[in-house]
Amino acid sequence: MEAVYRKFFRHYENNLDADAFDDLARVLDGEQWAAPEFGQFAAHTLDAIAEVARLVVSKSPPALAMHEPTLYAGGAGIALFLYHAWSRLKALAVRDGVPTSLRPRLLADADAYLAHAHAYATQSVEALRRSHDRGTFHWEQVEAERGPSVFCGQAGIYLVAALVAHARQDHTGATTLLKEFVRLGSYLLCDDGDEPASGICEDEVLYGQAGYLLGAVYLYRELGDDAAHPTITAILRYDFLKALIDQLIRRGVALAEQLTGRRRILLYQWHDHLYLGYAHGLMGILSALLETLALPGMPAPTEEQAQLLRRTLEWVYTQHDGRGYYNSRVRLRPAVTSSSAAESNGRDTKRLVQWCHGSPGAVFLCSSALCLDPDDARPRQEAVLAAEVVWREGLLRKGPGLCHGIGGNAYALLRCYVVAAGSDAERRLWLQRALAYAAFLTRYRGVDVATPHWLFGPPGTHIPDRPYSLYEGAAGFGCLLVDLLCPRHAHLPPC
Repeated sequence: MEAVYRKFFRHYENNLDADAFDDLARVLDGEQWAAPEFGQFAAHTLDAIAEVARLVVSKSPPALAMHEPTLYAGGAGIALFLYHAWSRLKALAVRDGVPTSLRPRLLADADAYLAHAHAYATQSVEALRRSHDRGTFHWEQVEAERGPSVFCGQAGIYLVAALVAHARQDHTGATTLLKEFVRLGSYLLCDDGDEPASGICEDEVLYGQAGYLLGAVYLYRELGDDAAHPTITAILRYDFLKALIDQLIRRGVALAEQLTGRRRILLYQWHDHLYLGYAHGLMGILSALLETLALPGMPAPTEEQAQLLRRTLEWVYTQHDGRGYYNSRVRLRPAVTSSSAAESNGRDTKRLVQWCHGSPGAVFLCSSALCLDPDDARPRQEAVLAAEVVWREGLLRKGPGLCHGIGGNAYALLRCYVVAAGSDAERRLWLQRALAYAAFLTRYRGVDVATPHWLFGPPGTHIPDRPYSLYEGAAGFGCLLVDLLCPRHAHLPPC
């Protein structure tokens, strides 16, 4: 069936048939690599990944990273997509049961992607060292403000470059780059216990401290098991991360006390608004705290901190309308009107369903909540409730990207597949739905539509501002295609 959209609606009408992917989901869920269904799906998916890579490299070559080097929208993000493809395809190639005929292509494609990743990472790092008159940031002027940002600053560039250097066995280079990542994180630490040293660092994911913590978790996830090069714990130390956690919790307590008169939950604001969603709000910050505290070897939170995290989680679950819809901003009690942040509450009626705002972020938060208590049934229930919203309204017209596109929403469905309770069939339903979302875009290959390329979807799709980037465009969707080959281990990079 063709995509249907209604004027003024943000999403296409979902008429997808998830049941059509039942057999494939059984094979992927059971990791039945020798099954004919997997061989056919792998060949098709590898072709699609290669096509995404060709598109990205041809339309946004490494040289452009000199003008936009960041992870969110520029060269480092494209490098992360290509690194992600290298890492996952290489790991799949050595799994027991993968057909011998498939292994050479997996390894050859992986090597090609790593070579491209190196080119993008090199240019992105070089962009920090050279001044340009056009189209780039003067990084030396904004180092304290944006440097620690993993998504939109220097830290993310060094993070990706370190991963690529490590993948290429350049351990000396990786160590140097990791030290730069830690140096930038020092801007987040306070001078006086209340404000960051720069005075302008944010708390949230996209520009601030929570995003830095998520980047640190990603580094540990990617490098922490490498016994041949165990530098991650020596450079990115647990006590450094714990200091950032303690500071972020103190700031959340202080604002909650200011706005509510009680110190029972954590609250954060960005641009004088109490945002709720993942990119700028409470969901992302809380998720970052939970994921970092769950790192193996990380000192446990104090009992007071654990109770604050639990109470804040329970409070977040009250922020939807009973059907899983979350608004963009926190709703406080109507009587609270003592600050600009509080005064702005209750006026936002936007129902956004995307990674950065709305119900998809709740799915990711619920996954992180299981770090605190894996036996707690509530996060699994809330994840399903929010994911139902993603399934109904997540076929966005904004393109294929991770931040506010179909790619990010498909990842939310994959996270629900991983964390949902119930029978095998009930869990697999979410994998089927993620596969249906991916197929929604790939089905338009070769169709003559009024867009630059098939990947951007059917007529009515809005072309993103940065259509080949990780978080707005094609590179992010490429990561999703890679993770569908082994969905049990899917993670939206670098979260």
